[in-house]
Amino acid sequence: MPAATLRALVENYIASHFSDVVGATQTADWTDLPMELLVGVVHGGGRVTGKAALALDVAEVLPTERRGPYWQSLCAERWPGGANYPPECNYESNARDYHKRLYLTYRTIDLLHTIEQFGIQHVEAELTAMEPYVSYIKCTSATAVAQAPLKRLGRVETLELNRCNLGRCSTMPGPLENLTDALATGLPRLKSLNLSRNALADADVLYLCGIILARRPSIEHLDLTWNRVTDTSLKEGIGRLIAETDITHMELGFNDTSAGGRAACMDIAKRRNKEASTSPSRPKVRVAFT
Repeated sequence: MPAATLRALVENYIASHFSDVVGATQTADWTDLPMELLVGVVHGGGRVTGKAALALDVAEVLPTERRGPYWQSLCAERWPGGANYPPECNYESNARDYHKRLYLTYRTIDLLHTIEQFGIQHVEAELTAMEPYVSYIKCTSATAVAQAPLKRLGRVETLELNRCNLGRCSTMPGPLENLTDALATGLPRLKSLNLSRNALADADVLYLCGIILARRPSIEHLDLTWNRVTDTSLKEGIGRLIAETDITHMELGFNDTSAGGRAACMDIAKRRNKEASTSPSRPKVRVAFT
């Protein structure tokens, strides 16, 4: 959707829904309108769906003294006692908290749907615009993983790549390499990585574990359920992650592991938890094979 069309949609919506702030917004520089609002228009199928969302974004581009009665009523609606707040009072902290809850939906981007509908160029622009708010990314397409600029997502905390066929046996080159490159050079806040149902074999898992050990030991949750993990990966890769990093949750169910391999892995986790009980700085780990 062209930027001019987005702007027209926003202006029309304001004109029809915000008579109390239209006069004030006429002096605002629309080139400074937060891009996340325009992204919200795209996600809404060409409609700005949240009245409070738009009001907040309008208020954000206006000078403090021009945040009029609607801004005050918004405060009263969203924060108890807000009617007593002048427009400039507690704006930064309140707006930050409101944005955090407001973008609970927008921050979850499905890369497959977005790439297919708008193309990779739009996705790059969208991810750049949404970077301050996007903390959860999901995808179910190897093509999307291969194309998406994952390393740009500086605030992403959860990456869910299910059924993407990331295993190197895949005929689609690039997805696993793009992911590991992002782990090595980007995604500084990533805490949870879900790679279930990806046909990951031992070679893939060992390669991934090596990247995590070397570059991302701060990851707290790793889901490798429904892959092709064997005892080799448990011993040489996953066991090292449990012993040498601060990972707290490991999901390993429905793989090709033996009872002996699982028992050996659990022994490593038990030793780690025993150490954690005497070291407050070391978290305990939970390993699940179901």
